[in-house]
Amino acid sequence: MIMHIITSLGVGGAETMLSKIVLGRKKQGLDDVVICLTARDKIGDLLVSNNVQVYYLNMNSFSTSVKALFLLNKLLKEYSPEIVQTWLYHADFIGGIIAKLRKIKVVWNIRQTKFTSLASFTTIIIMRLCAVLSYFVPSKIVCAANASLQQHAKFGYSRKKLVVIPNGFVAAEDIDSKILNELKTELNIDTGTLIVGTVGRFHHDKDYLTFIKAAAIVVREKPFTKFLMVGKNLDVNNKTLMEWISAEHLVSNFILIGETRNVNLYLSILDVFCLSSISEGFPNVVGEAMLKGVPCVVTDSGDSKFVVGDTGTVVMIKNPELLAIELIRFLEMSNIDRISLGQEAKMRIMQNFMIDEIVAEYSLLYNHLSNNK
Repeated sequence: MIMHIITSLGVGGAETMLSKIVLGRKKQGLDDVVICLTARDKIGDLLVSNNVQVYYLNMNSFSTSVKALFLLNKLLKEYSPEIVQTWLYHADFIGGIIAKLRKIKVVWNIRQTKFTSLASFTTIIIMRLCAVLSYFVPSKIVCAANASLQQHAKFGYSRKKLVVIPNGFVAAEDIDSKILNELKTELNIDTGTLIVGTVGRFHHDKDYLTFIKAAAIVVREKPFTKFLMVGKNLDVNNKTLMEWISAEHLVSNFILIGETRNVNLYLSILDVFCLSSISEGFPNVVGEAMLKGVPCVVTDSGDSKFVVGDTGTVVMIKNPELLAIELIRFLEMSNIDRISLGQEAKMRIMQNFMIDEIVAEYSLLYNHLSNNK
């Protein structure tokens, strides 16, 4: 049995990937257990609804942390898992040490690629401590991206223990064209209007200012283009975002959706997807867009270049001019050519990054470690 320990179970890349792995293994008759260091959240509810055993330790202060550590140790003793798979630095540190003390094999999972000045002091300290502990605690360290592996090797992590297992995707059913046309009508998008979209939370690393500046350049050439933004705090209540858009006189060109559970619906009406990030690991949203048959223009951040391959285009970070040039090039393609490129993108994901193959890679790693006592 595999026990997964993760810092939180809110909606995020690591949390989503954990759920895909656990649910994928469950389909194969393998029942993993999940322990969350903090409080109940959405991904946890998803797991529970699929009959996965989830425990919450509710760590939020010194006193609750001490109690949580005793409970974690008790759960490890009770279940005696063959492998403990930890996710994110805090869980790698806490879960890794306690599991190691109980002589249980540990696998860390690393998502981060690049640290910015906005990274918390505590996170940086724990990451540095984990670099030292990487030689003693984990048997293997799984990175979601090649860029993450290279960066953590530079940070001092044990190079021989670092491996890459990319994120995996689940094919979603195509959405009826009638529903997509109704959505466009609801958003006041005329038939034939070209739509560029981006998805993510409002965060420094996403560099939405560059996206907006690139949009301004595109609109000079193609004034009727619409720009769709989907994700947490990407809405009209975000004063900073609205100031950026207003400064470029683009209020009528932008449609801000905010956070939604139905991201695939919005991806399905896009003509081009754009990623403007200055830092990424393995960009899930690029793969999701490609799987919907949307060609992508991305910045050279994390493993974005690796994900799109030759089905999209890559530009340097923080360069709105180059980003705009490539967006215009894609928008000026004929519909047939753009759709054809989107289908090539879809095939690339289906052939290389589907979740069943990724679950198999994790299970192969677990079996290898279990068989090497």
